[in-house]
Amino acid sequence: MVKNQISREGIATIPVLIAITVFIFSVATAISSMSFNQNAVTIISNDGAKAYRYAEAGVRDALEKITRVITYNSADPGYFLNISASVACVAGVDGCAKVQVANPIPLISPKIITVTGYSGSSRRKIQVDAVYNNIFDITNVFWMEIKNFPTISTAQATSVASTTATLNGFTNPNGVAVSAWFRYSATAIARCSDTFGTKKPDTDISVTTDLDNPSAFSTGITGLTASTTYYYCAIGQHSGGSKVYGQVFTFATSS
Repeated sequence: MVKNQISREGIATIPVLIAITVFIFSVATAISSMSFNQNAVTIISNDGAKAYRYAEAGVRDALEKITRVITYNSADPGYFLNISASVACVAGVDGCAKVQVANPIPLISPKIITVTGYSGSSRRKIQVDAVYNNIFDITNVFWMEIKNFPTISTAQATSVASTTATLNGFTNPNGVAVSAWFRYSATAIARCSDTFGTKKPDTDISVTTDLDNPSAFSTGITGLTASTTYYYCAIGQHSGGSKVYGQVFTFATSS
């Protein structure tokens, strides 16, 4: 009786042992899979960070060039900067950056620097607006990362008189059609919005001629007050419906 009982108990434990073994194997497989996926995510993340650093290196190189010669331009297709590549740089080569420097309105601030960094399968794109004054000294730079939507940059006003002026702006469409306009006011503002002052022109400016490179747009304004400082900015809206905003610039009308 005792032997039979022990035998039955021993037989009963075999399925339990098999189930435990299968469970342990499943857990080990899941952990292994998680580790593989985590490593893949880490590699992608590291490539993204490297691509951004390569883009930053391209920006610094372009800034050095225009600091030495403010008229320097290298618009589409631009030039390639080799940061850590073992072969000649072209689009998509690991360790390279593609650099473009444009002045859509010649000698009108800002310069538009667009740089794409490449690492592995990742690419990161940065735009920098280099603002300069009347004696061509760079006074400020604005950085932004381009993530599949357009950017808008406010540019220096031109033809400023006592009651009239021309407002200028640039857009980097990044492959998307853009509608653009301006807001201006004699009241100081710290940040661009679509609620202050006066909107011009009444009908939005459609920027669709070149969707892959910075394009200029402008509008004339009248009825200004002499000897007055005005604040203005460029605003855009892409086909997806979202708005993008440029920096706040100023101009002063003559007496």
